[in-house]
Order: sequence, then structure tokens, then C-alpha cells
Amino acid sequence: KGGDQYPRYSSVRAEFQDCLTRLRQFAEQQQLGAIEPDQWEVTYVNRIPQSTVWNAPTDWSFFKPLNAIPSVDGLIEAESFSGEWHFVIPDQQGRLHVKWQHAIDAEQDASELIRLDLTARGPVKTSDDMESSVLNGIDLGHETIVRSFRVLMSDAAHREWKLKNVSSS
Repeated sequence: KGGDQYPRYSSVRAEFQDCLTRLRQFAEQQQLGAIEPDQWEVTYVNRIPQSTVWNAPTDWSFFKPLNAIPSVDGLIEAESFSGEWHFVIPDQQGRLHVKWQHAIDAEQDASELIRLDLTARGPVKTSDDMESSVLNGIDLGHETIVRSFRVLMSDAAHREWKLKNVSSS
């Protein structure tokens, strides 16, 4: 929600690592067998309200893949857009999925917003120990999302959000 404190990656990661360790220990104590995850996943959900970096669909070029939203003066005007992009993380390490949705903020005052989800996911390497492999995967996912977000946003958006070092945790 709007007033909630933004959770930093380092604190979320530490909490996740603790839960993963406790789950592994529980499975061992209960003789349930080893936990064998086959995939890691990290998702960032960005809510970009109207009247921040955009006021109308013609302003959506702050997200570089959209470039200019078409309209014809006096004939048609862009109203909405939803789309997805899918990218490969090199060396078969995983994929990045980007989803753009123009939506109404039902939690607040029914104002418009852009929901921009970035999800990175990839295989868990079976050659490493399970916890290290999962944690390495989510670290890769975090880095992929943060760096991609910075590249996908315009310089004007960076200035509006006062983004300097996006990759800091």
C-alpha cells in the first residue's frame, strides 16, 4: 500500500534464507526427505500512479519499450495498453518476464496507475548444495530485475524518482 515501508532486498533475502533453512531442518527432523527445488523466482511489483511520471497514455514513453503511444489528433486518442515482454538471461541462467498493465487503483481512490511486474526465474543448479543454489538464483534474479528496470526506464523517470544507484540494496 502507498504508505507501507519499501522492503529492501537484503532484509527480504535474509528472512527468506532463514525460512529456507528452517524448512530444510524441519524436513530432516520429520524424515520427509531432502527438499529438491528445481526453480528459483523473484518478482518486483511496481505501481506507478498517474500524475507522477505520466498523466495520459501519450506520456508512457517513460518506459522505453513503449516509445510513443499512437494517437491521431481529432480522430483517435490512446486509452489503455497491456503487454508482456520476455527476455533470456544469458548462459541458460533463466528468463526475465516484464508485464505492463494500465489499471484502476481499487485500494486507493480509483485513480489510474501502471502496474509493472518484473519476474526473473531460472533453474536451480543441482551440482551445488540446495540452499546456496537457490540463494545464488534469487541474487541473480534481483540483479537482473534491478539493472533491467534502470535500462527500461527513461532518464526523465530516473530524475522524477531521484534514482542514482538503482542496484543498491
